[in-house]
Amino acid sequence: MSTENNITLIECSHCSEEIEEDLRESNLCDPCEENTSVCVVCNERTDDDDINTVEDEQYCCDCVFDHYITCDGCGEWVDIDRYHYREETESRYCSNCVPRDIIRNYSWKPTPIFHTQLGEELSYNNESTKEKRIVFGFELEVENYDKVYTNEQLANALKDRFGSFLYFKHDGSLNDGFEIISHPMTYTYFKNHKQELKAMLTIIKEHGFRSYDSDSCGLHITLTRKCFAHSHFLKFVDFFNSSSNFELLRALSQRTSSSSNWGQLKNEYTKHVLIDFAKCKNGRQNTSRNRALNLGNHNTIEVRLFRGTLKVSSFFKAFESVLSIYDYTYKMSFTSLKINNPKLDKHSENVRSEILKNANLSGFIAPITNSLIKRNYFVSFVASNKKQFPNLNNFMIETDSANYKIHSMPYKINELNKLINNERVYI
Repeated sequence: MSTENNITLIECSHCSEEIEEDLRESNLCDPCEENTSVCVVCNERTDDDDINTVEDEQYCCDCVFDHYITCDGCGEWVDIDRYHYREETESRYCSNCVPRDIIRNYSWKPTPIFHTQLGEELSYNNESTKEKRIVFGFELEVENYDKVYTNEQLANALKDRFGSFLYFKHDGSLNDGFEIISHPMTYTYFKNHKQELKAMLTIIKEHGFRSYDSDSCGLHITLTRKCFAHSHFLKFVDFFNSSSNFELLRALSQRTSSSSNWGQLKNEYTKHVLIDFAKCKNGRQNTSRNRALNLGNHNTIEVRLFRGTLKVSSFFKAFESVLSIYDYTYKMSFTSLKINNPKLDKHSENVRSEILKNANLSGFIAPITNSLIKRNYFVSFVASNKKQFPNLNNFMIETDSANYKIHSMPYKINELNKLINNERVYI
């Protein structure tokens, strides 16, 4: 402190500049008064350029990092005891920015996004939706075999490539893997994006994952219930229930005996049970979810028949199998009964009435018989549509069975076409 011309001078407590002593509360010059703050931790005064304000408190640069970190998402300060650390990216986040796990828990169900042939993405979750085309999706289970990449790294690579088309879930039946699940798509969308699906399989393989080489993996294909009329639903379900088709279905599945439990083939539904299924085709059936055809979901039915695969021809063979069974059961009539005959027997009348009851149908629906669909005609159907189902047709040719050789012959195909062309369509 000094005196000059009877004016008392003092040093600014921060910058040491001499200032006139006055009635000010602090020993600070005006610039320091305006441009510095005291750290709440160390009580040292610091230039405001080096002060960080967190939750209305001021911290110097040294002290702030003892209590906070910056969020790698939004850049805001986060209490050092409350941030979220992601090891795979070595990132730290606040609660608002922490990324959701890209592989979700098994019970998580997103709102379906409907992919059309135009590439539009529409909600398919509204009961008022009038869409009646065949709509389907898939679940492909994969195992991390090479351990070079993590599950999350593969999921992120697929997400970067396919966006909203795919999502991912954990599955307790897998050893170290996850499910890759598509949103629903039309058949036209599927055909127009086959190259993308091939790219998906390539990415999975390049990340060291496997599917076929593991008994724990399956390929499941889901169909919306809306694309079935009641009689068509009945015939489609019966195809998987008929023991005469089991040899064929086992061959198509490519499952081993140790993995077949995940897609069981059983002849356990009586004709009366199948009738009840047809009446409630827009609901759900209380059946085992591990059946080759799982009927336990409300909006979809799930074909769990196939072993998982990353081989392009096998992957598309599975889809062609489901789509060909769908087309075949749609076109084939119940040939054992002529229900257009006005003089139906009593049994036929009773069965028809039972199906129509509470079904809100107009017209006839066919009664069922002991064997609605014959496998041999299915083989003929595939052979006659080999351009539409090339991978399935080639698989059948290579399968060691006399059935294909006999029932792919022209006279068998002509016999099939006569049945199809002479049928009466019932809704």
